[in-house]
Amino acid sequence: MVASTVVYGYGRTSRLEPHELVRALNEALGPTLVAFLVGSTSRAQPHEWAKPGGAEPRPPARKRLQFAHQIWSAVEEAEGADVARRWFIGGNPLLGGDLAHPPVMTVFVPGGVALEATATSRTALR
Repeated sequence: MVASTVVYGYGRTSRLEPHELVRALNEALGPTLVAFLVGSTSRAQPHEWAKPGGAEPRPPARKRLQFAHQIWSAVEEAEGADVARRWFIGGNPLLGGDLAHPPVMTVFVPGGVALEATATSRTALR
């Protein structure tokens, strides 16, 4: 079931237009966290990307946004929106950090271990 959830989430995420993807993440996580996920220092940038016909994120930022949406979708479907939000902002020792080290830091900072975090989140959802 986890594999089908991840594959379904990937397909759903890849079909979203960039503004739809960013709008969904803004609603789920807030623009401050969305800006952090792509390394932007502007909290206004995610609002601009969420506008239909507006500016679009560059390919590296879009890739990070797609990855964040895939993780959000999998955790939200398995555990609900509140747990998914806490997964992004709260500490998770299963990702090799302490409770003061949220998963978003492990996954999205330069040199982060995105693939390991994805595997761990899949295991946690079983």
